Amino acid sequence: MQWIALFKKELSENWHNKKLVWVPLVFILLTIMDPITYYYLPEILEHTGGVPEGTIFEIPEMRAEDVVMLSLEQLGMFGTLLVGFMTMGTIAGERKSGTMEMMLAKPIRTNHFITSKWAANALLLIGALTIGLAFSMYYISILFTTLNISTMIGVIGFYSIWLLFVLSISIFYNSFIRSPGAVLGCTIFTIMVLSTIKTVYGHKLTMLPNQMANHLGTFIEDKQVHTELIGTSAITLCAVIMLVIASIILFKRSEMV
Repeated sequence: MQWIALFKKELSENWHNKKLVWVPLVFILLTIMDPITYYYLPEILEHTGGVPEGTIFEIPEMRAEDVVMLSLEQLGMFGTLLVGFMTMGTIAGERKSGTMEMMLAKPIRTNHFITSKWAANALLLIGALTIGLAFSMYYISILFTTLNISTMIGVIGFYSIWLLFVLSISIFYNSFIRSPGAVLGCTIFTIMVLSTIKTVYGHKLTMLPNQMANHLGTFIEDKQVHTELIGTSAITLCAVIMLVIASIILFKRSEMV
């Protein structure tokens, strides 16, 4: 099947350009950095001379649930940038190098071309998120308290939807913009616009895609899936589908020009 062949090609490229190695490593770093730093903060300050001699530095005791939110905050800031960075040349880079012209000289269907790239990157992101949060869970259980595994599975599942949304935005801009740098800039700008809307109207628009982390905080605290989390997930998934469809249409039109 053509789609499977294209999907395998994307996986092979992710291996050759080392994305299968460095993307999970970055996710691991982002998810374990805050828990470890917070736990050893008094020792760090003591050895770096950050407090006067004789000062007893005590930090508030944190629960495992609170520390998980620290990891999600890191992913919210730097993980989004990472998604944009790793996908900015998914299509635009191939246009620039001329690889895409050679591929499209063959009878390749546009929807297969776009969705195979989306699926390969989605698999990489979900895998990297799972590995990163698994490491985070391991360190949190050692340094703080044991986490509920079912809760972490829920966090991975729901947060994956947000990452797929950011991926879909990047693929959308890739479909008609020819510069990888411009794709990255437009992706970041879109996320910033959503963040601004959330800041101003977040109390009314409680199911915006970037409300996911807030609702996950409630989920982690209550161990229950609330209506807001389900609604946000549904809206975000619908946005993902629409972005992928729009990407196919715009890519086809841009190549016909």
